[in-house]
Amino acid sequence: MELYIKGYLTFRKTIGKQVFMLGDNEKVTLKDLLVKLSLVAEGKVDQTSAESLFLEKEMIILINGRNVSQLPHHLDTMLIDQDKIDIFPPMVGG
Repeated sequence: MELYIKGYLTFRKTIGKQVFMLGDNEKVTLKDLLVKLSLVAEGKVDQTSAESLFLEKEMIILINGRNVSQLPHHLDTMLIDQDKIDIFPPMVGG
């Protein structure tokens, strides 16, 4: 399974643009993917805070152009082969 992931703004350095390869029969949710990405490795987001950032609508995540907040399973959405995931960091400023 191939997933196409792109990070924007401050996540551009951390995530960049990459193809994430998984086994053909491996099942993964969006939450699982966030944990596997370098966001966790860099100590910026762990499994619990990934969910809280999303729930607080601070992080914007799109799967195939659809905002995850509009999907029925949110972070528990199962990803499928060729999905395109865009990740935007929390927005700040005024």
